[in-house]
Amino acid sequence: MQYDMGIDEWRRIEGESKARLDNAWLAKLLGGGLMKGLSYLLVGRRRFTSDLLAKFAVSRQASPEFKGKIVLVDCNNRFNPYAISKMAVSNGLSPTETLENVLISRSFTWHQLVETLQNRLNPLVDRSCVDAVLVSGITKFFEYEQSYFQELLQAISGVKKVIAKRR
Repeated sequence: MQYDMGIDEWRRIEGESKARLDNAWLAKLLGGGLMKGLSYLLVGRRRFTSDLLAKFAVSRQASPEFKGKIVLVDCNNRFNPYAISKMAVSNGLSPTETLENVLISRSFTWHQLVETLQNRLNPLVDRSCVDAVLVSGITKFFEYEQSYFQELLQAISGVKKVIAKRR
């Protein structure tokens, strides 16, 4: 498995538009928002990261560059359609359309997560226009004393394949 240096990719796409975040300090830390084609790993309290991804799923749809669907793989079991609807209204969006644009996949075990990211994500991207892939709780099931590291790499490689297709 070959690894590319992330800094080289970042420099290549540095000047492109960024997807805004509804979190001032995180947007400042990331230079204004998320760049297309890069993977971001946000580590923190489950509630904070899950809420941040939900806000991003809504604010991304308010962006003029938004095209397609947002895939949210929810391992934290915190997706709240009512909260998404409220955020949509506050962003001037239709709650129904906003929810229809968020494709949810819940994983309750490590093996379901690996299967989703490695095998199920690519066909979904091939069939529909996916604007963003968000994974909430990617390390929730990861047990460091077990031999899951190779499976973690396989799951991440599934996400990387999706990113490579979207360039």
